[in-house]
Formats: sequence, C-alpha cells, structure tokens
Amino acid sequence: MRNVLFIFLFVGLCEAQTTSPFYSAPVAITYSINYSPAVNGGGFEPDLSSWTLIQNGSSTSTSDATTYTDGTHSCKLVIDGSNSAAGVYQVFAGMTGHTVYWSLKAKGTAGGGLRVGSDENSGHQSEFGVTADYQTYSGSFVAGDDYFEILRDGIDTGDTFYFDSVTMYYL
Repeated sequence: MRNVLFIFLFVGLCEAQTTSPFYSAPVAITYSINYSPAVNGGGFEPDLSSWTLIQNGSSTSTSDATTYTDGTHSCKLVIDGSNSAAGVYQVFAGMTGHTVYWSLKAKGTAGGGLRVGSDENSGHQSEFGVTADYQTYSGSFVAGDDYFEILRDGIDTGDTFYFDSVTMYYL
C-alpha cells in the first residue's frame, strides 16, 4: 500500500496587521490518501495470465524472458504492419470518470510509440514515443471506461515494443 500526502496551506488575505479583526494566522491541513496499485501482474511474472491480450491481424502480445527491467519477464508486442493492434488490458469496475495515474518502463523500435489509456476511440489516453533503451514513462488521463490498456496500433511491419514494471491507480 502506498500513502500519498497532500498538504494544503490557507493564508488569510488581509493587511499584515495582527491587530486587524480579520487577520487569521496561517493554517496547515494535512490530508492523506491510502491506495494500493490497481494493476495485477504489472511485472509480467511469470507470464501474461492476469492480462487480456489484444492481438489483431497477426500482431502479437507475448511474455518475453530475454529483455526486462524487473524480475524475469516483460510484455513484448510485435506489429504485423496491417494497421492492426497488439497490447494488453485489465478491467477495473468503477474506474470510469476517475483520474488514472500510471507508470511503466518501455523500449522499442525507435520512432514508434505506445498508448496507455481507456476508451481508445475518444481521447482518454496518453501516447508517447519510445527509445531503443528502457526508459520510465508516466502520465495520467480521465478514464472513459473501465479498461486500462497498453497497446500499439501498427503500420510498420516488425515494429517491436517491450514494457515492464507497470503501476496504475485511480482516484
């Protein structure tokens, strides 16, 4: 479980006179939110069994034990070039309308990119380009449905992407 700490500081807007009847000293209020990362199997250990696969055309989503950042596996996407998608998703009842915060480590075909989000056809997502070496990427979006998905639509035959160490929570 993680603990996020928010500190709010309220300061009265008045003249800097302590004798004013409207003066109030600054007040600090501490508020914390406890949450557990929602993603199950974000390290892809030992396989993709906690994820539902997206494999259109002959694009593939597989577990890979040759390149990873944590543990012994990552998720590998290979795109077939027919503008078909490959990826993985999980469903979280009640996520729609909430702000989703995510982080993952990814690498892939230089110039290519991944999409993390929900409701892929209405802009509830984050898109980013990847490099040939693992980098950490993070972002947020407002969920358009209850699906948390990581995917790539491809037009370039053989584009390959790896990602690992996925975390996600929503508030």
